[in-house]
Amino acid sequence: MPGFVRQADGPGSAPLPAFAALWAETWGRFVASLPLMLPVAGALLFLPQLIVQRFAMASGAPAQGLSPAVLLGLGVLLAGQLLAQLFASLTVVGRPGQTVGEALGLAARRAPAGLAASFLQSLALLPSLPLLASSDPGLRLLGLLLFLPGTFVALRLMLALPAIADRGDGPLAALERAWRLSSGRVGPILGQTSLVLLGLILVFLVASGLAAALAAIGTLAEGGPSERWSVGRWLSALVTAATASGITVLFAQFVAVLYRHLAR
Repeated sequence: MPGFVRQADGPGSAPLPAFAALWAETWGRFVASLPLMLPVAGALLFLPQLIVQRFAMASGAPAQGLSPAVLLGLGVLLAGQLLAQLFASLTVVGRPGQTVGEALGLAARRAPAGLAASFLQSLALLPSLPLLASSDPGLRLLGLLLFLPGTFVALRLMLALPAIADRGDGPLAALERAWRLSSGRVGPILGQTSLVLLGLILVFLVASGLAAALAAIGTLAEGGPSERWSVGRWLSALVTAATASGITVLFAQFVAVLYRHLAR
């Protein structure tokens, strides 16, 4: 399977490459893996997001609560994101010669460990989120004080998913490996990851603006708001789902590239 490079065992002490080199490698792998990723991302990311958007619009106002169809769609979407991220990681750290089916099967077998590791990683940020959403300034300040160290911990643990894809570690072993690999390198990891995230957020904002414009054009073309999905609304959903799918794959591959260099 093109693009699958076996990762050596054991961490080394080589410094991280410059951001330009890391990004060039990530983008190169993203482009090279498109023939492999397109059907997988389409099935696991794009289609579920499109379905969730469609049913969310049909379920009415948020105050009415989410319908069972939307909740089911969100569950499928989260499961698809996990599988897609593991598959994307395998395009960086996987065994040479794997077929799409073999890699997807491997991602599925390692998904339970990935789910557990992702949940444990999220606990670093979870306590701060309700406080940050509070209307009380004191609670928001406390949330910020918890969010900063939580971000530090979550950043160091984000390498767990490519470790699971690469080695088949259990969740605790993968988190321990991620913590060890990032030891003494948090500054460079934070800087390079922040640059990538800022760029991806900018791309998503531009795509969201385009999607909103398409939806507005569709509404105007129909003479006003309608419960029926216009062509503009469909185009808006397609743009949003495609952009979010691409961002998910690209960031997962960037984290896997980071992991590959740190684990040398």
